[in-house]
Amino acid sequence: METLDSDTVSLLARRAYDVAGAVRGIGVYLNGKKLPIKSFKDYVGLYLKARDDEDELVLGDDSKKRC
Repeated sequence: METLDSDTVSLLARRAYDVAGAVRGIGVYLNGKKLPIKSFKDYVGLYLKARDDEDELVLGDDSKKRC
């Protein structure tokens, strides 16, 4: 194998972020740039921000209806 396919590169990048969020007190670099993840809270924030950017799909709202 002479090159990595894009799926493998994406997976390795994802693992770099995983390590940065899981191991306290280290700096993780990806392609020569330090990742801005300093804590697990920062790591989780990446996922929460991505989730907030998605449109929510409300299937039904029965919040006022009680048995």
